[in-house]
Amino acid sequence: MTQFMVKRFIHWAIVVSVVVAYASAYYRSYYTTQLEVANWYCLVLHMNAGALVFVLAILAFILRRKTRLLKPAVTLTEIKTKTSTAWPARLMHLVLYAMLFGLPISAYLGTGVDFPLLGIVNLVGFMRFEMIQGWLQNSHGILMMSFMEPFADFHKNLGSAYLLPTLLLGHVGAALAHKIHAFSPWLLSAKKHLFN
Repeated sequence: MTQFMVKRFIHWAIVVSVVVAYASAYYRSYYTTQLEVANWYCLVLHMNAGALVFVLAILAFILRRKTRLLKPAVTLTEIKTKTSTAWPARLMHLVLYAMLFGLPISAYLGTGVDFPLLGIVNLVGFMRFEMIQGWLQNSHGILMMSFMEPFADFHKNLGSAYLLPTLLLGHVGAALAHKIHAFSPWLLSAKKHLFN
């Protein structure tokens, strides 16, 4: 029961963190200008919410793998039945985890801004790594900005704008369908007792 509660807490903490990350990004984009202090505070809030999503997603993934390994063994028939109905859910969760890992990583790789983590630690921006910058330029003839641009574009335009919202809507829709399906036997028995 404890693992279930921890998994549930992490799930809803990820939900709140994603909402904060999106809300701060949209507020920053539509209600502030680059010259306002609120713009910087929204960026810091957005980056910290994204970092929290990343850490919580790692914890959720590890806990999911760990609890999956602890489940009791089942018969071959049950495995075949579960596998045929559960693979879309597993695939959806895997892709959702990939996005929850990929968006914060692409944000870090796509920005040159130092990262003020909780106002305590200042993580160095990716652009400041001179060793990587030299390696890219000497070995591949690529400027650091040219290397960072696809990551920033993915984070801002593709991942955050289309992929993650689509996956989240699919996740919510599947959860609602699952709850309605689980609730349907009760509805059928109530209908029988009421109308017969």
